[in-house]
Amino acid sequence: MFQQTLNPYERAQFFLVGEFIYIDTAPATVRVTTKRGSYELAQGAQVIDASADGGDVYLELTGDQAGLVRVISGYGRYVPPADGQKVNVSQMPAVQFDGEQPVSLQSLPPVAFDGEQPVRVASMPALDVNPVEVTKLPSLNINGMPALYIAPNQSVSVEQLPPVEFKEDVTVPVSAHINAPLWVNERSNKGFKVTDVVLGVEAYSVPVWQIRTRIELKASASNAGELKCFPRSQDVESAANALIIPVGGELVLDIWGDLFIQGAEGDAVTVVEFYK
Repeated sequence: MFQQTLNPYERAQFFLVGEFIYIDTAPATVRVTTKRGSYELAQGAQVIDASADGGDVYLELTGDQAGLVRVISGYGRYVPPADGQKVNVSQMPAVQFDGEQPVSLQSLPPVAFDGEQPVRVASMPALDVNPVEVTKLPSLNINGMPALYIAPNQSVSVEQLPPVEFKEDVTVPVSAHINAPLWVNERSNKGFKVTDVVLGVEAYSVPVWQIRTRIELKASASNAGELKCFPRSQDVESAANALIIPVGGELVLDIWGDLFIQGAEGDAVTVVEFYK
């Protein structure tokens, strides 16, 4: 097989294995020269020359237009596939669509996408899907979706949603962790500020205050257990460098940086910050 872009009256050469020479694609008539002689072949024409097998074939593109010249060669006689003829494809290289070309598929073998190729689906028939385990998906941008039904006991994690409207009599069980404290009451006086905090699930953060000279932490006597105070957010996860405040106890620190207070949900602590 030969395939190359030729300029007008440019000559090219290839070694023939076979006896037929078929011009599959050409912008103009191609002059084909073998050991037997020369032939003028247009696109779709072929010549059978058994004496040319195993020899050099010379091609020359006639006309005034450059273009792709593709020649198919082999033994016997070449019969090009007709339009509408069914073709079974067992293996294919990677295929990329230009984004505007419609594709109609009656049936399809397993298909793998590379993760970077956008796929737009206008409509789909009803699907009966066996359990599917997905370990990784490319990012998806979904502008619209049909109605969805999620089977009972199926876990769905959603990080962000557009506005959602539920119909009447629809029950949606929701569980979540509250990152903020359960209750905060702040009051200020000249020279100090007092904040009463009831802890939630996550650690309570006392923010940086550069004019603060001292901070006093007073744990409630009714707390379920001791409180832990961390000077850095990363220490909360590792539970390292914790300062302990016993039930009903106090802790005094001369710092203006942030602090993280952790305890049981519902435990209370009073934060007194003195400032200059």
